[in-house]
Amino acid sequence: MGHAQPRALSSLVADAPSSFGICISIRITSNRLRSNAVRASSPSGTANTLAPSKFSILEVVNSVVSLQKGQLLAHDIEVVIGGKDFEYYGSRPELQQCLLNLVSNSKDAYDEKNVKKKVIRIEINPCTITISDNAGGIDSENMERVFEPYFTTKSHEKGTGLGLYMCKAIIEDNFGGKLMLENVDAKNGRGLKITIDLTPVKS
Repeated sequence: MGHAQPRALSSLVADAPSSFGICISIRITSNRLRSNAVRASSPSGTANTLAPSKFSILEVVNSVVSLQKGQLLAHDIEVVIGGKDFEYYGSRPELQQCLLNLVSNSKDAYDEKNVKKKVIRIEINPCTITISDNAGGIDSENMERVFEPYFTTKSHEKGTGLGLYMCKAIIEDNFGGKLMLENVDAKNGRGLKITIDLTPVKS
């Protein structure tokens, strides 16, 4: 099957947790962005190959949760992973970077809300990955703007307004997939559901 070729992305800032030692600059290209993603997935901080490869989506999700474990525990956030694993052919570090940003966004959303039981659910199914929380969702007036560069509802210290913009560009331009958001009524309260639509490797 064919896969979309990466396109250059300029004037982006990777909105990832600083604890992962990711180099951030105001003007970067897609090559710099992919290099940052590799550092996030490499404990030593050294860049591994970015060539597309076949990998397990569940393994990537587990690695993201492991990297975020300390911060999630500190914020008393439970992570539930379910569904059925599938394999994908593409850039694993880029996908991992996107998931790091999305899980981090859910974590930050709880800081603004008084939620007793904080839960992030990650569901893996053939072709899709969904990330859901019960942190109150996004106000309707902001929903259409969240993918705009530099738009953020976070404080200046926490967000640059480029995390979702970057994720959407990678998933849709580099992976040929789709990134979608919607407010949902979760079991433990209203929240946000993020869907990444991918295509599994054909055996």
